Parts: sequence; C-alpha cells; structure tokens
Amino acid sequence: MSMKGDCGMPEFPFTSMRDWLQYLEENGELVRVDQEVDLRGHISALAYTSVRSDGPALLFTNIKGYPGWKVATGAMYGRERLATALGVNPKTLYHEVAAKMEQPVPPMEVSTAPCKEVILKGDDADLALIPVPFTGELEGVPNITAGISNIREPDTGWQNIAVRRFGVKGSQSMSEFLNRTQQDYMIFMRYIEKGKPAPVAIIIGADPVTYLVSQTKMPIGFCEYDLWGAITGMPLEVVQCETSELLVPASAEVIIEGEIALDEFEVDGPFPEFELYYTVLARVPKVKVKCITMRKDPLYYYLHMGAPPTEGHYIGGTMFACAQLRAAQRAFPGVLDIHFHRWAHIVVVQVSKEVAKAWSQFAVQVGFEIFKTGAFKGVIVVDEDCEDITNWEFVLDEIQCKFQASKDLTIIPRVVHTELNPSEPWAGRWGWNDRFIIDATEPPPGYDEGYLRGKGYPPKWAREEAEKMWPGLLQSLKGAGR
Repeated sequence: MSMKGDCGMPEFPFTSMRDWLQYLEENGELVRVDQEVDLRGHISALAYTSVRSDGPALLFTNIKGYPGWKVATGAMYGRERLATALGVNPKTLYHEVAAKMEQPVPPMEVSTAPCKEVILKGDDADLALIPVPFTGELEGVPNITAGISNIREPDTGWQNIAVRRFGVKGSQSMSEFLNRTQQDYMIFMRYIEKGKPAPVAIIIGADPVTYLVSQTKMPIGFCEYDLWGAITGMPLEVVQCETSELLVPASAEVIIEGEIALDEFEVDGPFPEFELYYTVLARVPKVKVKCITMRKDPLYYYLHMGAPPTEGHYIGGTMFACAQLRAAQRAFPGVLDIHFHRWAHIVVVQVSKEVAKAWSQFAVQVGFEIFKTGAFKGVIVVDEDCEDITNWEFVLDEIQCKFQASKDLTIIPRVVHTELNPSEPWAGRWGWNDRFIIDATEPPPGYDEGYLRGKGYPPKWAREEAEKMWPGLLQSLKGAGR
C-alpha cells in the first residue's frame, strides 16, 4: 500500500523504499547517477564522499554488468532525513519515537506481494544475479551490508529482525557474522540444541521505517515489526516466505531465503566494519540459499560502512538512542535527554541537576542502565547546564569544569563486546572491552560554591536584543556581496 498526498507525492508513512526515494528526489534530496559505475569501488566511494559533505541520497541507474538494476544509498543519512522518514520533528526525534514505542501494532499478513513478482528456486536462485557492491579496498568478496536478517525462535515463534552482514561466497552460499551478544545468535543456539539448520530470510530494499526499527534494541520475545506499527500507526503488511514460515515486508525489493548450516562454515573478512578498522579473518556460519524473490524491476539498497561518518552509523545510533531514552526514563526520574555519539560509541545522558545532587552515585547508576542493552565504550552524564548534548564542545566544557577523575570516573573492565573493536586484545582477549562512566554533573552541596556564580555570558537583556538584530546584520552582509 502506497501513501500519496493530494499532489501525488508520497508522504508519511513511506511504505516502500521506492516511495521514499521518490519523495527525496522530488524534494531535492536525491541525485541520480546515470554514468556507468563499477561495483568494485565507485558506489562505495561516492557514498563516502556524499556523507562527508552532508550530501544527498544517491540513485545509481547504470551498473556495469547489471542492465536494468538500480542501486540506492544514503537515503537514511542525517537527522532531518530520518525525522521525516519517522514522521517526527527533528528537534524532538528521540522523545517522540520513544513515546510511540509504548503502543506497538502487530503486522498484518497478506497473500500476495510485490516482493514475489519474480520467484527463483533451486539453481535459478543465483546470488550472481544481484549487484552487490564492494565496500573496502581490501575486501575479499562483496558483502551485503543492508540485509535485514529474519530468524524465528523454534519453540515460541518469536521473530527477530536486525541488519546483518552477509559475504557472497558462491552462487548459493554466504557467510554471516553472528555476534554472540545479539538476540539472533541466541536464537541460532536454540537450533543447534535441536540439531536443525535455522531458516533465515534476508530483506534488501525495505522501506525506511523497517530499516530503522531493525536497529532498535528491544526485550527478548518482542518482534521489531510491531514497532513499525507503533511508529506509523498502522500494521506493516507482511507475507510468508516460500521456504519457511518467516514473515517479510510485502513491499521489499529483494528477499533471499536460506538456512544457516549447523556444521558448515565460511571465512569472514576482511571487511571495513563500523569499528573503523578492517575485521580479522574469522570462521562464521554458512548460509545456504534456497530461494530468491524480488520485484520485476528490482532496486538494490547499499549501506556504506567503514570509517565514519556513514549511513550505517547514523541509523544505528539514532534508534539506539530512542530505545535507551525510553529505558532510562522508565528506570530513573530525572533523565531529561540522551544522545548517542555514534562515531565514538559514546552515549551522553542529560539528567536533572536537582536529582543528581540528591541521589548518591546517580550518574553511575544511569550509566549501568545504558550499558544493559548496548556495546558502548562509555557513558558521559551531564546536567541541564550543558546547552547542547549533541555538540562535543559543550559536552567537553562540562567535563572540564565538573569532572575530577579521582572521584567521577568509573571503569568497568573486561565486558563482553563486539569482537570487532581492534583494541579488544589490549583488554585481555578478542570479545572483551573496558567501559567507563564519566560523571560530569555538578558536585553536591559543600563543593558547588564555584558554580553558584554562574557562567560567563553577556547580560541577558543584551543577548535577547542581539538575537533580534542578528538576522538584519546578516542580510546587510549579503547585500554587500559578501
């Protein structure tokens, strides 16, 4: 089902990736690249270049060796773009989404779907038919970076979805990096206990909200498709796979169906992961492809990864923050706001000064709550004196003026991590990571005299008048041709 406004332009909720791309193009936020591009570097390099200039989404229409295919990227990069996709105000994105998460709406199964216009089974289900770009210079095989993995718990039927990386190893075989800290790894362990391969479905080119909810950390047993309904106010249309009971979005571009083998493995890596550096070579489970379904004129979606900033960092960080804000506000009074500095894997939490000064070790307790559901490096807790927690300069000012390492630094050594951070062996072994909590809130009474004098601002009345004068001064500068 496609949502259209009075003028025929797609509008929220955007129920397919192609509707979302049309909206971006009609609003000047997407550029078509009609020159021929090579999967071995052009697409990743142009995606890399675009995000570094806060540039537009890109739609490649001329893929070398793949006539008729299009590849899109960058459609979910940037706070304004994500807010539009989620139907919320950019300034209150986290708070609005966190509130919507309280009212989940289950998906609605349909019998027919655009994602089944073409059905390929057996030897016809050939991964070579799909234009999978390379991401990094040292990458050995192309990796599907925007594949949303679907796996179902064998006893309860709980379906978990998450963006995962799949290396294309052959016509009908892939590698899948399963991280032991994630829910899909836990589900795969249940299949191992039963001695059965795990059915899996990989979605490529879903609508933007499906991509975003797939990045949300939810409790065990909760299907992220219910969040799609919570955010849009309507059920997501899903259809059953051809080879399993897994449900996938009806409007998706491509679905790869297969099984995760119990005792067959592939070599993963090297790949430029979200932890900045290339991964080590690792033995990972093998996925055997059984079926591919797609639209007649399919679109491939590509998430650029590697050295930040990237689109992958952005969507992950945004939805982490929404879920973390919801969890922290449920656990503690006085949590005001949160920001995930996605490129540093550091969370900044803003809390009430009154609560922080009255509650012993409040910042430390908030930090431990944040660590419950994410592989973060550290948590910085500030109070409402921090003018903008999204701006490192303001955050560092709070650390400079309120933090003393002997009293306000908490270190949690050797916590299970991603197995992707190159510093992990320095913590003791791969898969370990030290974490920290910085308390940059105002010290308790008896030690807060220095803050009572206030910050060094110009007079309030003068600042208010300056704000009124400023637009006219800028306009006069433009009039002078400068």
